[in-house]
Amino acid sequence: MSQQTLINISPGDTADADVIMGNFNYLDGKLATNIQNMTALESNVNNLVNTTVQNVERTLSIYQDIVQPKNSFNDNATTVTSGDCYIKANTVVGFTPTGNVTFHLPSITDNTKFYQILVQVKLDNASYISASNNRLGTNHFFNSITPEFEIGLYDIIYSYDSNEQVWCCTAISKG
Repeated sequence: MSQQTLINISPGDTADADVIMGNFNYLDGKLATNIQNMTALESNVNNLVNTTVQNVERTLSIYQDIVQPKNSFNDNATTVTSGDCYIKANTVVGFTPTGNVTFHLPSITDNTKFYQILVQVKLDNASYISASNNRLGTNHFFNSITPEFEIGLYDIIYSYDSNEQVWCCTAISKG
């Protein structure tokens, strides 16, 4: 810490007053520069925050067509326990069927977007869901393997192939 020296100014002594005034003007200029720099920094931070918010909003808008919240289910898909089950694209559906279920998949008109469906099923009777008679909504299966079902938990995964313009499906047993 530097040592400060007090200056006694006598009436009519202008030399010391001029030095003090010069120091004051110098410090005043430094303070003004620092305030300008802080104002510029604050403006830069505000611009950065605004740009970040805009980027996040833009990213969210890109993904809103891909990921939808759980409450965006097709009403039929969340309440059906047997019969026809109509499913929207880009949804997650979970249920326990009590009878035979036939899935109906949406028609896709925009082949430039990504579409997928996840159906989480608890099967108490293996015959309630079947790949026969197009009951899975498609006859196109990943690795050309037709899913087979037993009693248990399954994830049925649908992905839309925009090149072939068909829904493809697979089923994964969760034990």
